[in-house]
Amino acid sequence: MYQLPYSNSIRPIVESYIQTNDLDLGNFQAEFEKVSASNGKLLLIVLVILQGLFLKVIFWKTKKLFLVDFLAASAYFYGFYILFVLVLFPAIVIFFSKIFDFSMSSLFNELTISIVFLLIIVFYMFFLIRKAFNIDNLGAIWRSVLLGLFIIPSFIIYRYILFWVTFWMIT
Repeated sequence: MYQLPYSNSIRPIVESYIQTNDLDLGNFQAEFEKVSASNGKLLLIVLVILQGLFLKVIFWKTKKLFLVDFLAASAYFYGFYILFVLVLFPAIVIFFSKIFDFSMSSLFNELTISIVFLLIIVFYMFFLIRKAFNIDNLGAIWRSVLLGLFIIPSFIIYRYILFWVTFWMIT
């Protein structure tokens, strides 16, 4: 309901629903987050489809490739993303903070983590695009940068869809 581009459009809907049904915001939020957590995993396919469609757009001149090729590349990317960014990276940070006995929280804030993840995404996408679609380095560089930047709006779209699916399920 806060700090997202669509927050102003959904906040009145949620507030109206809570008021109309005489609900407590805390209870509604707890139920919403519980259902949203399980829906979030199911709706990851939305991210794969969005990125696959975007890949198709940036390869619009390539007629020998089909949408399924781009969806497969997108699925490989999100497999990497889940494994590395959500599992291995936090484990590496925890491991090194234990070995060197210092808090890494001073090194990582939202901005630095976003920059690190964006660089990792662009780096991985460069190699994925170059190998999967057999293109030169320059073509892979600009496409991987575009895809890295597309992650931001795709996550916003994903979270918007996730909000509505969850809201409809609990209301």
